[in-house]
Amino acid sequence: ASAPSENPSPTDNQQGSPTAIELAWLAGLWDGDGWIGITKAKRSNTKKNRYSASVMMVTTSDRLAQRATDIMNRMGCPLTTQYKRGAYCGSDGSWRRPKWNLVIRSNKGTKMFLEQIGPYLTEKAVCAELVHGYVRWRELQPTHSPGQLMKAVVDKAEAVRMLLSEDRNRHDPSETTRMMPPSAAKI
Repeated sequence: ASAPSENPSPTDNQQGSPTAIELAWLAGLWDGDGWIGITKAKRSNTKKNRYSASVMMVTTSDRLAQRATDIMNRMGCPLTTQYKRGAYCGSDGSWRRPKWNLVIRSNKGTKMFLEQIGPYLTEKAVCAELVHGYVRWRELQPTHSPGQLMKAVVDKAEAVRMLLSEDRNRHDPSETTRMMPPSAAKI
């Protein structure tokens, strides 16, 4: 075994809280390959929808997956789901590399995650603020009167999901600009 480094780097803080450099690195990873949103899933026992603030990232790099998992654990944001999908055949018949899926699917865990990496986000900053706002709103709602609360949660969650969709699609070209111009077809 090798001796520990005499001059540890700012990212060598393996036992305590993540450093600012690690949080910025994780935010950069999420800006590029992550997803921040509100998931909607049917509850099996009531068949009603359940809305949860969530973050997810998929990578084909075992090193990135391990480092992100380590940082998230030290942030106090353990993953709800972490799994590796083995190599698989794509729809075009070519083989794909294995993928690691890292997911937090809970209001509390997502809030803690976003509070720590939020200041470092760029591309996903708007989504992070929308989701964080939704979680803060949920925390202020009374726990009684479940019928009224459920309607309010559905309305609020769907409104935020619409805003998230608009932000994600802000760069999508209109249908007419996606089509090939007539002059290009003649070339």
